[in-house]
Amino acid sequence: MAMFGGEEEKNMEPQAETIVGVDVTIKGNFKSPSNITVNGTVKGQVDTKTDVMVGEKATVEGSVNAKKVTVSGLIQGNVEARESLEIMPTGKIFGDITTSNLIIQSGALFVGKSAMAEKGELSEKEKIEEEIEETEDIAEEELVEEEVMQ
Repeated sequence: MAMFGGEEEKNMEPQAETIVGVDVTIKGNFKSPSNITVNGTVKGQVDTKTDVMVGEKATVEGSVNAKKVTVSGLIQGNVEARESLEIMPTGKIFGDITTSNLIIQSGALFVGKSAMAEKGELSEKEKIEEEIEETEDIAEEELVEEEVMQ
């Protein structure tokens, strides 16, 4: 159990993070396997298997799909947070939300419908997307095997 350079440190993979800066506007769907922090504007869907943080001056015009979502800015679209959704005092959501743990701080604004889901429950859309990814991976592996055999 060494503090520096021990076995535990070697096994830890650094978690990459995508940050959309204050002066940045992204048009189109935005997908990342790691954490996403939005401090600027995203006009399209934001999708990750990990966490999304929407900063105080940020705007998302589209749906957000993540494990945990923290909103200090504005989301105009539906939010699906598999584990938790927290709307901070400066946060605003105009759209429907689905989560297993909802926290709305005093001063926050939420206009839409809410649905509670089991913790970590996948939506039908996510289940279909995962099946498609698995099918694509299998097809890719078969293609590589076929190329190797030729």
